Amino acid sequence: MTYQTQDNPDYQGTENLEVMSVAVKYNSFLQRQIHDYAPTSAAAHIYDFGAGTGQFTDIWQGHNVHLRAIEIDPILQARLRKAGHEVCQLDDISADSADYIYTINVLEHIEEDEAVMAALFEKLKYGARLYIYVPAFTILWMPMDDLVGHVRRYRKGELIGKLRKAGFDIERASYVDSAGFFATLLMKPFARQDGVLNTRLVAIFDRFCFPVGRLLDKLIFGSWLGKNVAVVARKPPIK
Repeated sequence: MTYQTQDNPDYQGTENLEVMSVAVKYNSFLQRQIHDYAPTSAAAHIYDFGAGTGQFTDIWQGHNVHLRAIEIDPILQARLRKAGHEVCQLDDISADSADYIYTINVLEHIEEDEAVMAALFEKLKYGARLYIYVPAFTILWMPMDDLVGHVRRYRKGELIGKLRKAGFDIERASYVDSAGFFATLLMKPFARQDGVLNTRLVAIFDRFCFPVGRLLDKLIFGSWLGKNVAVVARKPPIK
């Protein structure tokens, strides 16, 4: 199964992942989201699908869980192992064995995303959750999307439909970061053509705009627009 685009199997966006490390509030929000939907049982088997540099793999330090990073890029695999993480492939996981899988800004890179959703469904235990966070709206497409190998940006209904087709029940789905939606539209004409993010602008947006956007998400925009889509899906329990 192919997790990256067929003609670009190696991940090209590591520089932007490093830039996003300065987005403290944004990353803290995602960390809380990942933890909030995780199982509370000790020694749960948890998988970070498309772990990348390990930014959201490191968040389990001090937690009593069995964490494994799923990553196909050999350079990123080496980086994860150097940080002490166990690395595997999706095919290494037994069916009906995972207590929780999460994937942050990964599915948009995958041509065969429906096949991957079906595979994730197979790996989860009955009643276990999948947390997905992906970019939204093709209108927001920028050189950055081309640089990192995106093949799509999602609409909420599109993602829900694909997950239901794979067999999932949907517990929660919403758009996230309405401030980012409007900021991206505003900045599109001025974006760097090489796709590399501006560290200073990312830090300013994170400090001043992202918290306001989260409030607006809750009050107004969460159901109909945002820079990203977040979905919590569950493999139905055996009846």
